Amino acid sequence: TFPTEAKYSKVAYAAARWKEFCEGLLKCGTTNAAIYATSHTAATYKLLETANKAGLRAHVGKVLMDRHAPDNLLQPADEALDELDGLINKWKDNSRVKVSVAVRFAPTSTPELLKGAGDLIRKHHNLLVQTHLGETKEEVKWAQELFPKYKNYTEIYAKNNILNSKTVLGHCIYLTDAEISFLTSEKSHL
Repeated sequence: TFPTEAKYSKVAYAAARWKEFCEGLLKCGTTNAAIYATSHTAATYKLLETANKAGLRAHVGKVLMDRHAPDNLLQPADEALDELDGLINKWKDNSRVKVSVAVRFAPTSTPELLKGAGDLIRKHHNLLVQTHLGETKEEVKWAQELFPKYKNYTEIYAKNNILNSKTVLGHCIYLTDAEISFLTSEKSHL
């Protein structure tokens, strides 16, 4: 994934791939999608434009990650969040295509990035939020090693204001009973 994603630093490459991607969605009858773009702001903007031009309804996330990934995909938390805020403001009045907050997953996020993402979610409270949770046992263990002050992986997101009624969690395979109970309760949707 990472070597392919790095190619999106070139806007011409990204534009061609996004055009193929959006056309492919439509050919399959998909007219509404929640999409992780890339950490590259210009390429994410190009996907927003392409999806809009194609007539898709889409939530497009600029991927946030500032550690534990190749350097050419990382972006300092403050810079990434400022650029994401700019994208949100630029696209907020579009009726079909919206920007989402896409925290890749907790292990690729510093505490500063998670807190900043949560602050941005609270500032723009109507945004769709996308992230991964509990895909593998190794990921769960790693997340808990990186964030030892939290009871479990879900709490990392909850305590950083990343969970709300518009959060889409990918995978959720390896969750504890306490996490499942929390995610299905009203508390997780505050």
